[in-house]
Amino acid sequence: MADLAISFFSDSLKMKTSIKVLLPDHVDSSLSTLILLHGMGDDENSWMENTSLLRYLSNKQLAVIMPRVDLSYYTNLSSGEKYFDYVSRELMIKCSQWFPLKQDREHCFIAGLSMGGYGALKVALNRSEKFSRCYALSAVTNIVDQWRQHPERDSWYRSLFVSQDELSNSTNNLFSLVKNWPHSNQKPYIWQTCGQNDAFSQQNQLFHNLLVQEDFKTTSLSIANEGHTWHFWDQQIQLVINDINNYL
Repeated sequence: MADLAISFFSDSLKMKTSIKVLLPDHVDSSLSTLILLHGMGDDENSWMENTSLLRYLSNKQLAVIMPRVDLSYYTNLSSGEKYFDYVSRELMIKCSQWFPLKQDREHCFIAGLSMGGYGALKVALNRSEKFSRCYALSAVTNIVDQWRQHPERDSWYRSLFVSQDELSNSTNNLFSLVKNWPHSNQKPYIWQTCGQNDAFSQQNQLFHNLLVQEDFKTTSLSIANEGHTWHFWDQQIQLVINDINNYL
């Protein structure tokens, strides 16, 4: 695999940013693409530093793109940096200019862990015409609940979502997106996994229950004796890569 570090100016962010890109040594034709998102406190290098991702991609005709989004929660900020637009639109446009990537829905996937799991779900649900499959590992699925449980984060969450009321009724709320799904839109396949010892286990189960209720094609794995750890995510990303490979 080729392991590339790329810096460029983002029109959505109005600043220079960086990504990691993994490509197969031999490209048979244009490649399917997985956008792989990091969690809170991490960056574009975290998946490579903490898992054996490179080895799991061996002999796979898959491009993996890992962007840096800081502490944005993959959200368009009132301060001007449009992180959601960057990840959901600009990133694929830019990378498709540099690499031979398929751009049709059936060959574009998105995944992430924790905050990145939330980001992956938000992108897939808001851009279902672009992404056919979403993989959410130990995802934060209920930001309103997190806000209530962590009042010390109030100023940070306000900088991202303004208020709990505004968040509840916006496209940043995963539960609202699913409940108010437009009948004309294609639904993405959603794959969730979470350790039973993870603080996000219950909200993941509630979100999965809602997906089932709303007739989404979905899979949910609840793994005993596992928590919010890289050991767990290293195991689960293997399943993600295998599922994509089998799908293709």
